[in-house]
Amino acid sequence: MVPTGAESAIDGDLDGDGRDDRIFYSAGENRFGISTASGAVLTVRDPLAGPGAHTGWAARIAGGATVMALADGRGARLYSLQRSGSTCALAPVQNAQGAQYTFDQEDLRGNGTGVGCREQDGALQLGGYDARPTGTGADRFRVTFTRVTVSADGRTATNGPTTTVDPSAPSGSATLRIARDSTCASVPVVGSSGR
Repeated sequence: MVPTGAESAIDGDLDGDGRDDRIFYSAGENRFGISTASGAVLTVRDPLAGPGAHTGWAARIAGGATVMALADGRGARLYSLQRSGSTCALAPVQNAQGAQYTFDQEDLRGNGTGVGCREQDGALQLGGYDARPTGTGADRFRVTFTRVTVSADGRTATNGPTTTVDPSAPSGSATLRIARDSTCASVPVVGSSGR
């Protein structure tokens, strides 16, 4: 059951049973979560410290994993729906070094400007965006997308190849907005209005 007062949205089939599930953000409980059609409620406490809006989205991506990205405009943390026997939980996805996989936003750590998905070959491909000025002015940006491969069990993620999305995206363009955000194609986003 979605907590009373939580912001929620129907998000398609996230647990593989063929029925639509729901994602939510509960400000009262400070939690993001998934409420499945079968009645399971899987949550994770919002770990982010940024002063702006905290957002989250969940999607089944290429390779079969269901991931949830939680972002605060400065960075994003990656979680997944992980199964152990007959139980499921939302748990952190680990990077190659064994720490939780994170994405940079606003290029605060020199690793990128956003997180999102691109539709490729009929599936959603997870990745990190990076938008860099192409010259001395800030009116054009080279936008790249680094593919992130999540294991089928959702426990680990590794970086893949980087491709150029737009070599000269204009300031204010949809491409640049996506590259500076946390979104996944047409997947719904829920979250707070800020802190």
